[in-house]
Amino acid sequence: MRQENMTGPVFICGPSRSGTTLMAWVFQNQLDIAAVGESHYFSHLRTAYAQRLDRPLKHDELDEFETYFFETRWRAYLPRQVGQKNEYARIDRDVVRQRCHELGGHADNYFQAYCEGYIEVLGGNSWGEKTPRHVFRIDDILSAFPDATIVCMIRDPRSVVASFKDWGKEKTEESSTGTQGRAPAGPKSDRRKRVEKVFHPITLATLCQGAFRAAEEAAKRHGSDRVRIIKFEDLILSPREVLEELAQWLGISAEIDPDNMPVSNSSYHKNDGKQSTGMNPKAVDRWRKTLTPAEIRVVERTASGMLRDGGYEASGIRANPFAMLGCYLSFAPSAMRAIVASRHRTGNLPAFVFRRFRMLLKG
Repeated sequence: MRQENMTGPVFICGPSRSGTTLMAWVFQNQLDIAAVGESHYFSHLRTAYAQRLDRPLKHDELDEFETYFFETRWRAYLPRQVGQKNEYARIDRDVVRQRCHELGGHADNYFQAYCEGYIEVLGGNSWGEKTPRHVFRIDDILSAFPDATIVCMIRDPRSVVASFKDWGKEKTEESSTGTQGRAPAGPKSDRRKRVEKVFHPITLATLCQGAFRAAEEAAKRHGSDRVRIIKFEDLILSPREVLEELAQWLGISAEIDPDNMPVSNSSYHKNDGKQSTGMNPKAVDRWRKTLTPAEIRVVERTASGMLRDGGYEASGIRANPFAMLGCYLSFAPSAMRAIVASRHRTGNLPAFVFRRFRMLLKG
């Protein structure tokens, strides 16, 4: 049950494939907080409305918001999940619009009204939201919701790269109930095709380190009472301790029982495709088998600053220098493919490229 001193929403962010989905499950199953998934609101729609945030939305703008939250964002970011994620389909559009008017009618009010609609469907004592890339929008989030708190997940960059490398190979899209299965035989999924276009150790290690730095800087600016950084590995290996500290930090009273929490994804136990429970310690070092020696060494060099400051040890693995050279030479064309494949996600393309180039320069 939520205590009185928890008054605002909680946002989950961090590098992609770093446990943000796991944390969203934790919120719902252990902390009674309903976290909307992958809205991309602060990096997409809100950015487009940057000059109109201080006035109520007009009728046609409300229509645009409704289309985005109930239709467009699913096609752009979570294809094929509208039918599976029935809880989103059950959110009442008219109720969201009315609640938006009650809150003030502004852009951020619509976002809040939609998230509150998610609580009405799932239940919970508070609402949250999970979009990994919002780690670069923490200032905007706390400006829009001064009573909010931020949970930033981080993960060994080698594990992040390995997770991307395997993403979409075997599993089907996972349902909201935590069940999963093997992908049916046939053409590759759209997700897998995109992963193959954008996958490169340097690209992913750079993005991972950039997100880590963004989380660090936000924690320094806003303080540890507003922004909390949690290591994926700590959550996997010591879930009870981490979750009890998180609940205390959020100001809620909860009975933590991670061993019986229903979960799904590559980071958790699997029982032959059936619903799984509990954490999987093997997820921590899976990168040692998934990545080649050359990929491991390239990631370690690219994200050396994050490895050092995040407390991750170098592997000491020796790699063929020609294999490493090939990896470096393939980076530029791979980066261009990634930009083209992700163009619908980037917004302002020159600004997107500039931000990513800055990440590469940050140590």
